[in-house]
Amino acid sequence: MEYINLWFDQYLLKVNSIAQNKEMRSLDQQRIEAFLNRQHDDNIIFDSLVYINREGYSIVNTRYYSGIYYGDREYFKSAIKGKSYIDGPMISRTANRPVFVFAAPVIPDEADTPSGVVVGVIFMDSLASRLNAADPAVNGITYILSHNNMIAVADGISDTTAFGSIGEKYMKDDGIKAALSRDTGVKGYTNVDGKAVLGSYRWVAQRNIGIVTEVPVQNFYDRVISMTFTALGLIGIVWVAMFMSFAIFMRRTIIAPLKEVAYRALRLAEGHLDERMEYRSRNEIGRVVEAFNHMADELQASYEELQLDKEELEAQQAELIEKNSLLERVSITDALTGLYNRGYMINRLAGDLSYSQRYGQPLSCLMMDLDFFKAINDTYGHQAGDLVLRQLAQIINMNLRKSDVAVRYGGEEFFVICPNTEGNGAVMLGERIRRAVQEHDFDIGDGNVIRMTISIGVAYIAPHYIKDIVQAERDIITRADSALYIAKGDGRNNVKLFAK
Repeated sequence: MEYINLWFDQYLLKVNSIAQNKEMRSLDQQRIEAFLNRQHDDNIIFDSLVYINREGYSIVNTRYYSGIYYGDREYFKSAIKGKSYIDGPMISRTANRPVFVFAAPVIPDEADTPSGVVVGVIFMDSLASRLNAADPAVNGITYILSHNNMIAVADGISDTTAFGSIGEKYMKDDGIKAALSRDTGVKGYTNVDGKAVLGSYRWVAQRNIGIVTEVPVQNFYDRVISMTFTALGLIGIVWVAMFMSFAIFMRRTIIAPLKEVAYRALRLAEGHLDERMEYRSRNEIGRVVEAFNHMADELQASYEELQLDKEELEAQQAELIEKNSLLERVSITDALTGLYNRGYMINRLAGDLSYSQRYGQPLSCLMMDLDFFKAINDTYGHQAGDLVLRQLAQIINMNLRKSDVAVRYGGEEFFVICPNTEGNGAVMLGERIRRAVQEHDFDIGDGNVIRMTISIGVAYIAPHYIKDIVQAERDIITRADSALYIAKGDGRNNVKLFAK
């Protein structure tokens, strides 16, 4: 039964692989739902796949309805803290049947904490059916027993499965009673249907479940009798061969060496490339052995050459992945300040507006412009202006939350996206940045230090006003720009909130 632990580890590894996919990390519900449905259709591992948001509610379920609360489940509590978890068996809140659960955290790009949890669900009776199919016994019955009084049955004779509670009926089965007593063994007894069976039973402590496999005694005897007759036939053949001196000679001089050649050729095919043979005679068998050893030498040399090619290819692939990653970062990053560029901002703002619309959260934006920046370039040169812009980017970043996104909008203009933030909160953030800029000594090189001020426009949009994402994106940028214009006209060095 050791393979049950291996199965569970493989199932958890598969869920972690799903959770790390870029579609899951996109935070886009439609992409997540489409991806999980494809995974469910392409895999026969899980009976259903579920995505649960940070609040503990399912928003995607590939088999049943969503909107169910799972925030009180241990597997959710563990996974939302970043640790994968195996749980069960327990009664499913959608299927109303015993299930095993494999949960993994979904951590988006540019985030340190999970945005949700992906869960793979396997019905307890489905697992019993897989165990029954994997067992070498023919026409057997497999039971899975839980510590919390649940049972799943897979009957290989009638090709059916069932689940329920461990009641009086099942407690008549000696194998089930032994497994529940945490015993391990094999013995003959009468099963729940009154039939004589040979049963194996074991309690898997790591998973807190018992597994019982039963084979009808008649089936077992039929197999033993068949094997006995086969053995008797072979013994008769050997007995006759003992009196055939020519056959003995043939066996010693030809058959045995050829069998060894066949055995070592099989070992060679299995990957044991160090297989070689010793045969001193120079007859036909000796030439076969010599040819075998030569073939083995050629195979080993080819394998070592392929290994070198593989290592070189893997190194090239790793280098390509690193270069692609660098290229992706460069394409969305402003070279001067290290902040995101305007192209990234457009896509990110659309995504955050979609998230706000779906989950009913507000969103605010800040448009900033350094006051009298042109005078810096004119007086001290563009290199001094570049130094000022780099220091401004650092000041902005130091005053943001992890969820906020800073962007160089163009020239001396900067833009900040503030998810889940109302107008007053964004104004407070703007004031914090304004004061930090006003109090900062900007180093412009050659020992020169200057003071600067900044004007900031704030725009806010409530989730119920977001009808069309593209239009909402235009509106909030226009409003922030209008508020910045008002701030400039009101003497600069201030923060203004757009008022409709």
